[in-house]
Amino acid sequence: MITYNGEDTLNLIFSWRGTVWKKVMWNCLFNVLVTLIIWYLKTREISDLTFNDKGHSFMAIMVSFLIVTRFNIAYKRFMESSQYLSKLGTACRELIQHTVIFSRYEKSTKAATWRFEITRQTIAMLELTRDFLIATARTKKNVLEIYQNKKHKNMAKKECQFLINSFEGSSVETSPLLFALFLRTTIASNREYLDTSLRPQYELKLLAYVGDFVKAEHGLMNIDDTPFPFPIVQMCRTLLFAWVHTLPFALGNDMRTSQLGIGANMAIIFFVTYGFLGLEYVSMEMDEPFGDDLNDFEICQQTQKVFKDIIGKFCPDRVPTRPSVLHYHVGASRAVSPSLSLSQSPPPSSFSLPGRYYAR
Repeated sequence: MITYNGEDTLNLIFSWRGTVWKKVMWNCLFNVLVTLIIWYLKTREISDLTFNDKGHSFMAIMVSFLIVTRFNIAYKRFMESSQYLSKLGTACRELIQHTVIFSRYEKSTKAATWRFEITRQTIAMLELTRDFLIATARTKKNVLEIYQNKKHKNMAKKECQFLINSFEGSSVETSPLLFALFLRTTIASNREYLDTSLRPQYELKLLAYVGDFVKAEHGLMNIDDTPFPFPIVQMCRTLLFAWVHTLPFALGNDMRTSQLGIGANMAIIFFVTYGFLGLEYVSMEMDEPFGDDLNDFEICQQTQKVFKDIIGKFCPDRVPTRPSVLHYHVGASRAVSPSLSLSQSPPPSSFSLPGRYYAR
């Protein structure tokens, strides 16, 4: 996603990277060229291609309404997606932090194994969600196969195979939701690993964070699977392009009495074309915020921060017995993304908070 300095106005205006200028420029230049041709034919009394602009002005009201409505809906969906992504990371961080705190007195190897499994499955669930979001429609079906063939992964082989077997002939996009079942089962099995099982309110608290993750995942799936209403897009784009590209013919009718000259007319048409078409192209950018475009969410970087927080901050003693391996792999995403691998190392017996965090 493009970052910018809002106080540097000149740099903001003349920036090219990440803007819609590349898509709108040709339409602006085309309208300017048409305006110049109309003016030439009219001043040389060869042909008058202009028409009265009253009907065109009335049509502008409808086009403006449709464009602003579409932009507002697209912006609302974009911000909702951002909030859901934030909730995914928050739920994962809170789950691991509370897991460590609630079991802070448990020092046994079995307790460390339980904490390790929750950490591994949390990272695997978030990683799986990330890869499904940024995968194209064609590669979504191959995400689990790619996971199965990876040498270093946070997802256990039997978990991946279970997901593949569960979705034969159906959509695999709900795999992250089914994977939450594994994590919930691990949380509920605390009495098999801990000397003193978690209090019911503690266990419900951990399960609630998994529920928060599932709710956010449902919201992202809903946005990703529900396209913008087609009739609105069709009406908006048809009327918009018809109105914009007939603008030179409508404004050209005032060239006889206008004192501004042809230069001013071309400038007005250039910026009106940029304004109306620019809003439509911005809406198109916000329609699909999951991908590798410059204005899309940096999902790989956001999830990597969550991984590092889970391993480095909330688990100070580190989960693996050896240093965590930070490797790179190409998953379902179109870009290479970093991932923390935990599944290759057994949990240490001292996976707990340092003594200064213990309650006295």
